[in-house]
Amino acid sequence: MAKKPVHIAFIGQKGIPALWGGVERATEELAVRMAASGYQVSAYCRVWYTKNQPSVYKGVQLKFAPAIHTKHLDTISHTFFSIIDALRSNVDVMHFQGVGPALLAWIPKIFAPKTKIFVTFHCKDRDLQKWGALARAAFFLGEFVTVRVADEIFVTSRSLQTYLLTEWNRVSTYLPNGVFEDVATENSEKYLEEFNLAPFRYVVSVARLMRDKAQHEAIEAFVRFKERAGEDFSDLKLVIVGDAADPHDSYKALLEEQAAGRTDILFVGVQTGERLKSLMKFARAGISLSYSEGMPLAILEQASYGVPLVVSDISAHREIFGEAHAYVELGDVGRAAEHLVRTIKNFDDVSVVARVLGERIRGQYCWDIIAARYSVAVVSAMTKKAAHEFESNLALTA
Repeated sequence: MAKKPVHIAFIGQKGIPALWGGVERATEELAVRMAASGYQVSAYCRVWYTKNQPSVYKGVQLKFAPAIHTKHLDTISHTFFSIIDALRSNVDVMHFQGVGPALLAWIPKIFAPKTKIFVTFHCKDRDLQKWGALARAAFFLGEFVTVRVADEIFVTSRSLQTYLLTEWNRVSTYLPNGVFEDVATENSEKYLEEFNLAPFRYVVSVARLMRDKAQHEAIEAFVRFKERAGEDFSDLKLVIVGDAADPHDSYKALLEEQAAGRTDILFVGVQTGERLKSLMKFARAGISLSYSEGMPLAILEQASYGVPLVVSDISAHREIFGEAHAYVELGDVGRAAEHLVRTIKNFDDVSVVARVLGERIRGQYCWDIIAARYSVAVVSAMTKKAAHEFESNLALTA
């Protein structure tokens, strides 16, 4: 009789295939590879995010659970109903994406003690400016539940690994995000024409529109750059890729007001696939003045293309670029503008270093290697489960 494959359920993400969001991209990349390796894989999705998809995506079963679609209740309600369904499905591993969803990880721990609980700590959500005191308290409680009940905790950065060890005395497994495999895309320049862009004549910012990502500072830095750049760069544009989670978000309106009347600042919304790759690959520079990140997937991917980047001085960026990179102090828009001037005017020289960095990143942040590490963790967890059940059976028959 053939052995039943290990069943892994991914819970907490908005859904796959990823439309936007680093958590969703990471979940998709991992889930698809685990399914291809012979695991039974389910990914819980929200109807408003994952639309018009078949029930199986690249070997991953897409399962839809209800959600109360509001800012504060969407994730936690969807997580609750996903857990209920996963309990009924008798899954072997419940993998929670983030400490917010992991707030409810105690439920399977109590009602399905044989099920292994995995949690990926993507970032310190309680540090994000968009959350109020109650939400931050909930994220703190989510961290508490995570370190108490998780059989395995994955972190996307070394700084998060250090945080868990020093603040919670909990050992975790480093499992970073990866980058696109197909760096060279055929005829990918054609997608730029849709946005009236020319290769290497624009700066790109790729991130969700939210205050922590500081797109308002990127716009101001770009405006200052244009004021001092001269006629050689009068045609250079700033392309902002991404959107707010809520179409009525006040920060998005602020950005649009800030850029009003300018034809050199483009909001192109969420982009995926070849269009996103093209917008990244053919940028003269990328910019991220973010105040808080776990492992910034968009920056990682831009760097893998050999794109010169202007980035803020936070631990997540330092982990990618190292000590030799020139960083912008948080909130220092003037310095950001200076970095744009240096990077854009000296593009030929700066891009040589950026391409070398890109080669290193493509080797270090490879999804196939990351998936293999994850598989080892699953095998280890299931081996411990089998050993525990064997010992329990011996005790019963003694």
